[in-house]
Amino acid sequence: MAITGIILLTTVCIAIVSSIRGLFNKSRSIGCALAGALTIMAALPGALHAWGEGQSIPWTSAYLILALVGAGSIFRQLMLHKR
Repeated sequence: MAITGIILLTTVCIAIVSSIRGLFNKSRSIGCALAGALTIMAALPGALHAWGEGQSIPWTSAYLILALVGAGSIFRQLMLHKR
């Protein structure tokens, strides 16, 4: 794997882990909200591609679940901000 692939894989893993952390975080974190937005922006086109190319229900579902995790992370961080 080239260095570009390693950097991309690391970035994606950090974004997903930060989005999941944003769901359970007790305090507000702009980093978790940004990671949630990045997760949504990556997962929705992935779901569209998985469905459009091969009608793969498992991969489409996985991408949509990641998009929901990202949306939940953003929503939770915004709700913590309003308190």
